[in-house]
Amino acid sequence: MLFKDSFVSRKALHILISIGVIFASYFISKYEMISLCIVFIILNTISNFLRLSKYEEKGNFGTILFPLSVLISSIFYYENKNLFFLSLFPMFFSDPIAATMGKKISKLHFEGKTLIGSFTFFILTSIVCIYFSKNILFSLIFSYILTLVELVSRRGTDNFLIVLFAIILMNVKMELFLSAIFFAFLIAIISVIFNWLDIRGSIGTFLIGSIILYSGGFKWTIPMLIFLIFGSLLSKLNEKKSKRNLYQVLANGSISFILSVINIFYPSDLFYFIHLCAISSMASDTFSTEIGMKFSNKAYFILNFKEVEKGISGGVSFVGFIGGILGSLIISIFHSKWVFVFLIGILGNIVDSIIGATLENKGLISNNLTNFLASLVSSIVGFLLYYATL
Repeated sequence: MLFKDSFVSRKALHILISIGVIFASYFISKYEMISLCIVFIILNTISNFLRLSKYEEKGNFGTILFPLSVLISSIFYYENKNLFFLSLFPMFFSDPIAATMGKKISKLHFEGKTLIGSFTFFILTSIVCIYFSKNILFSLIFSYILTLVELVSRRGTDNFLIVLFAIILMNVKMELFLSAIFFAFLIAIISVIFNWLDIRGSIGTFLIGSIILYSGGFKWTIPMLIFLIFGSLLSKLNEKKSKRNLYQVLANGSISFILSVINIFYPSDLFYFIHLCAISSMASDTFSTEIGMKFSNKAYFILNFKEVEKGISGGVSFVGFIGGILGSLIISIFHSKWVFVFLIGILGNIVDSIIGATLENKGLISNNLTNFLASLVSSIVGFLLYYATL
């Protein structure tokens, strides 16, 4: 009767496949494992798109991200089975067992997850990590961070994010990372106290901020803090009462997070420059939107400059554009190539308006994705300009 429950069946299948991966790792080569992962990524993507399996849930990417995580872990740790197993155990076993425990036992929920489930995840991960690392402090921090990652993940993304953060944590110097998580925790708490972020948004800020602080220190973090503070204060101009949520945090912080992870393994001023370009774009857009909404009398559609209602996606104003220039300028001062950071920030603001006027206005994408795509374009342009000016 237990396995007639589709939820339990999915989790049982997850565990069985995980056992199969571990067993196979002792009999096939690294490149054979990587090849199998690529094959299953392709097959599961097709299956997910066509919904061929009864285990496929609409909008859930877990079956695709599972082999992707195994692939990444194989690249890093396949020759060292202890590290290979440690990087995958939380996703392989802690996550499905915790989810099953939470669903069957707990009625206490927080942000869509059960407290019993999160506690189970933490305990299982801690025990295994202590066994392999022989370091209690590292094990507790490792398990705590991964528990938070699991807590805020949705749509099967935990199958990837848990392993990603596990690999990152296994490559940090713990004495430095402790200071990073301390200051990231302070930033998250302050954001909640001042109603800048909701709970999930603050957890996301803590997780992303911890890695950025560790990778780049305050040099990387101060520009982001300035953007967060000014963005939150400017939103008060228009009496916006809603707090920034996790999706807005991800839209604004994902590129910087990715760059900071790369910077851990391959430190370079290039990644800092691109990081500033992305923030400059977001600051320019935020300043432009909020100042334009408050102080401009008219707005014009960026594609044909016909007058439109203020606040519509793709609407621009002269006052708002001046505000965007100010936002980009504030962030640009943090790099010697400030002129490029400044100009790329303004470009990102314009790109944001164009995407908003086309894709977002037609309901094809959300405002968060619009912001992400605009900062992505700014990052790509920053990458190209950095090398062009060497």
